Amino acid sequence: MTETLDNFTGIWIPEEIWFDRRLSVMERFFYAEITGLAGKRGCYANNQHFIKILNVKSSRISQLIKSLSEKKYITVKLFYKKGTKQVSRREIYPIKAYPIKKYRTDFTGNITNYI
Repeated sequence: MTETLDNFTGIWIPEEIWFDRRLSVMERFFYAEITGLAGKRGCYANNQHFIKILNVKSSRISQLIKSLSEKKYITVKLFYKKGTKQVSRREIYPIKAYPIKKYRTDFTGNITNYI
């Protein structure tokens, strides 16, 4: 059985992310998911969303967030329940937005020119 998500059209990975050899493939996919979900309020998806999409454990999500934060690709803002140290909400913001490059290709996949 194939699972689909409503309104999912695919992902786009900026070339700066794709060619950064410091990033694992999973970090690249995770970054693409964050940027796809981020709006003005950032990406507020919880770990369960990422577990479902990436098929990894919660501890791996935490590692990915920490790694991308340390590499300065994202910033994380935590909100706590009043009077406690328990996180009530998390917002993840991509630090840099990359423009989408549009181009035409011929039938062999070669780029013929930028639009």
